[in-house]
Amino acid sequence: MKKWIALILALVMAVSMFAGCAKQAEQPVNDQQQSEQTAEQPTDAENGTEEQPADEQTTAQKITVAALESAYGADMWTKVAEAFTAQTGIEVELIVDKNLEDVIGPSMKAGTYPDFVHLSAGREDALTEAFIKDRGLENVTDVLSMTVPGEDVTVGEKISAGFTDSTVTNPYNDGETYFAPMFYSPCGLFYNAGLLKEKGWEVPTTWDEMWELGDKAKEEGISLFCYPTAGYLQEFTFALAYSVGGPDFFNKMVNYEEGVWETEEGKTVLDIMAKLATYTEPSVPACANNQDFTKNQQLILDNKAIFMPNGTWVIAEMAEAPRADGFEWGVTAIPSTEAGGAGYSVAWIEQAWIPAAAENKDAAKQFMAFMYSDVAADIFAESNAIQPIAGLTDKISGDEAKCYAIYENGAKPALGSWAATNAVEGVSLMDTFFGAVNSLVSGSMTKDEFFTRLAEDSKLPRTSQPSPASFIELFEEAADAGDEVIVITVAQKLSGTYQCAKLAADMANVDNVLFVDSGHVCLSEALLVRLAVQLRDSGKTAGQIAAILEHAKEHLHLVAAIDDLKYLRKGGRLPAAVAVAGGMLGIKPLITIQDGKVAMAGKARGLPGAYVALFKKVEEMGGINPAFPALAGYTVSPREVTPIQTYLRDNLQQEDLLVRQIGCVIGTHAGPGAFGIAFFDKTLTLDL
Repeated sequence: MKKWIALILALVMAVSMFAGCAKQAEQPVNDQQQSEQTAEQPTDAENGTEEQPADEQTTAQKITVAALESAYGADMWTKVAEAFTAQTGIEVELIVDKNLEDVIGPSMKAGTYPDFVHLSAGREDALTEAFIKDRGLENVTDVLSMTVPGEDVTVGEKISAGFTDSTVTNPYNDGETYFAPMFYSPCGLFYNAGLLKEKGWEVPTTWDEMWELGDKAKEEGISLFCYPTAGYLQEFTFALAYSVGGPDFFNKMVNYEEGVWETEEGKTVLDIMAKLATYTEPSVPACANNQDFTKNQQLILDNKAIFMPNGTWVIAEMAEAPRADGFEWGVTAIPSTEAGGAGYSVAWIEQAWIPAAAENKDAAKQFMAFMYSDVAADIFAESNAIQPIAGLTDKISGDEAKCYAIYENGAKPALGSWAATNAVEGVSLMDTFFGAVNSLVSGSMTKDEFFTRLAEDSKLPRTSQPSPASFIELFEEAADAGDEVIVITVAQKLSGTYQCAKLAADMANVDNVLFVDSGHVCLSEALLVRLAVQLRDSGKTAGQIAAILEHAKEHLHLVAAIDDLKYLRKGGRLPAAVAVAGGMLGIKPLITIQDGKVAMAGKARGLPGAYVALFKKVEEMGGINPAFPALAGYTVSPREVTPIQTYLRDNLQQEDLLVRQIGCVIGTHAGPGAFGIAFFDKTLTLDL
């Protein structure tokens, strides 16, 4: 009997992702107030010792620096390392990688540690959190009193006030410093300063003044407030919580303390949010989505609304948008609840630290101190990586300078985010808290209903791998027919399907089955199956096909854009803090498959940016091999892949593009609006 090769495709995906944010790859977990520390550090004179110059404090000749390659790129770290060596004579062995945990993790387990690490909390692998839990962080409080190499000021004097007084730098709330605050992105209320000048209106510093301005604006047909999407209200709410109840109330809120919303502070926060809804432009809820959010931002440029919560990125995002005569960007802190009170503005901060077990800690502290030198700050700033350094805003040009000057103009930084918790299946903080604002503004939900909504949740379908019984039935059927079977499964690291199929083959006691771990999922796995069919039809044996597939998968790529992070969060594939922040910032993360796992491939802000980033990533991965058709996928509408088709036709002169709708299994976790492309790179050559 002629042997036929049956091809079994099991499409199961367990998606996990990294964090990404506006100007940084990660976000802090929460925030707490800590006691003043820099001013109380004993000096060398008080200790009876004589201070040594910074470049003479260690005999170490070489340190290892491990840094995350984020959106800022890797070149800046090379330049800073070279400048440090030139200043101190200490050589730097540099490790910079987008998946830093995978690079340094194995050596750390073996007892070999980098001397300096730039890697924030909040990432999927939770390497930094592990060091926090194990008390593996070096106390770097003394760095604050160190003289910056090459300068005559201390690190503490260089860092802006308020940036070393939170759990962003002190996760133990013990009055010490364990993390150095590196790069930050300020957020606040953005407005048209030109409009206020024209009308003779002052920027409110209290909520009473805000309501008075809202009434004046309403008389002229101008709304007081708008927001791009409801997620942007997170930064607003954080700063408001600080303004109302200070760090103590904020910490209770982000740590989900029971009864926090029944406190006077909690009621005040919710009352302000509810009242602000009555001053919000009525059209906002309809456009508060990931496709139309720029329409809400345009309200500010068109003098139809005064304030909106946003971050530094909005300036570039709306750079080409039309605007009213005399338009001028302005940014201010969230108002205080009383005259003379502090106004707050959220700042997202990246962290750097030194392992307690590092070999060259003294030299590493010198490197940490050098991070705040004018030389290093200038290098970082060239890549738009801005540090919380007093006076650095003078070196920032354009409208972005107004954003970074907010803390020098009286605002206090609101630092921190939602505390990390175990995932709660089906519960979305974005939906239950901030998502309810749309209904409140539109009038479909009352204030009381809004408060009640905080206790509600939503559900998401679950996925599971095929059962061994399903495989056994197919294997036995093929054996009875004299056929050979090639099982091509989703990546082992994403699903138990491969092991399940192997177990089934053992249970069925058959020897006609070959296994290929695709190392991929969905679209890219489908391309591997198509190639297997092509090889079968060309007369290749099962063994030959399996061998060719093992070779071909090394040249197989998938890059996809996720439109809405809440579905990954609901499915338990994404930490709550990451999902909330990503949604707030309008981030469109790009994901890929790397070493059999879902990995971050980049990020973009807004849908057009997602397509541009996707095309760039395709080229970085080796480009599309014209000998093998690429496969584009969408979740809801074929229109989602139209820009991909246009790009291939106009830029690569490729017309042969396969298009398929992503199935329910993948769509459950990716959510509507996700799209991507799978392809073999140009280096793949096969004898077909």
